[in-house]
Amino acid sequence: GDGSVGTDEFIFGIFKLKTISKSMDMLSIDYQQEKALQRLSELHSTLRLSIAGIQSRLAAFAGLLPDMEKNISSVTAGIDEVQKLEEDLMIAHRSRQEASKEGAGMSKESMSNTLNIETLRSNYVLNGRLTSMEEDYARLQEAEERGRPTPMEQQQAINSIADGIVQSIKRALEEELSAVRTDAGTASGSPPPG
Repeated sequence: GDGSVGTDEFIFGIFKLKTISKSMDMLSIDYQQEKALQRLSELHSTLRLSIAGIQSRLAAFAGLLPDMEKNISSVTAGIDEVQKLEEDLMIAHRSRQEASKEGAGMSKESMSNTLNIETLRSNYVLNGRLTSMEEDYARLQEAEERGRPTPMEQQQAINSIADGIVQSIKRALEEELSAVRTDAGTASGSPPPG
């Protein structure tokens, strides 16, 4: 067409000019060289496509990084809040133990039953949140099987899972703290703190 010669044709032409021979061995070598060059060319184009795919995935991932940093910050804040709730729970638990040691309050069996009911409730809520997160994860896997999910779909799934974890832990701890406060208030004879 335009008079340009590709690299493969140029190299193959040089081989042909240097080895002008009509013997079967030389023709076989020429054929093998041509096939090797063809395989190298195919590998080169495959490699270029793979590199382009990797670059596009890296670019998409780089686009998600700022949102992921925000989510990590919010999860960290949620973890800090959960730790604070745990500390409050421990303080309330100690208060309850002190009140029960003073002898004015519920029997050990009654307190144990109340705590078991609250534990079951918090486990039920936690199981519900875990089920919801498993469904989000399954939807994300289905989206990947259909084709690469959009960065927005990935971000929504990440947000949903992170929020679900923080909320379920927070809710379980708040319920436990409320139960302990109620028990401590009942044990000491004073109304539970609101």
